Amino acid sequence: MGGSQLRSRADAFTPDGHLACSDEREFAVAMEHLDNLLRAAAAMLGAAGHQAAVLSCDAAGCLLCDIGDGPTLCALAHELVGERPPPTTSTSALQLVVAQFRAALPDAMDAVRACRQRAHPSGTCWFSPEPGRDTCGAVLRAAHELC
Repeated sequence: MGGSQLRSRADAFTPDGHLACSDEREFAVAMEHLDNLLRAAAAMLGAAGHQAAVLSCDAAGCLLCDIGDGPTLCALAHELVGERPPPTTSTSALQLVVAQFRAALPDAMDAVRACRQRAHPSGTCWFSPEPGRDTCGAVLRAAHELC
C-alpha cells in the first residue's frame, strides 16, 4: 500500500478549523502506514544489532551510532517498538481491502440489474463461479444491508 495517501492538509480540517475525522478508507491507510513504520523500525534495530533490552544506542552495541542521524533514528525506533513485537501480518491492509469491497458494492448494483436482464434468462449468473447459482441476489442484499 506504499502509494496510498491520506487526504491533503487542506481537506484535513473542518470549516471551523477542527481536525476532520478520517473515513474508513483513510483510517485503514493510516493504520497501514503505522504498521509499515513499526515493521521498518524493528527491522532497522535488528539489522543494526541493537540489543532490545538496552535503551542507549552506544550501550547496545548498535551500528547506527556511526551513521549521522543514526542515534536519533535508533532512539525513535526503540521507542516505537518497545517490548511489543512488530506487526507481521497487517490487519490494516485487510481493513483497507474490506473498505474497498464495501465501496464497490453500491456500484455493483448496476451489474446486478444487467445480470438479471441478460444472464439469468439463460440460467447463468455473472456473479457466481458455479453454474445455476444466483449470487447476484446476495450481492444486492449485501449492498442494501451494508451500504
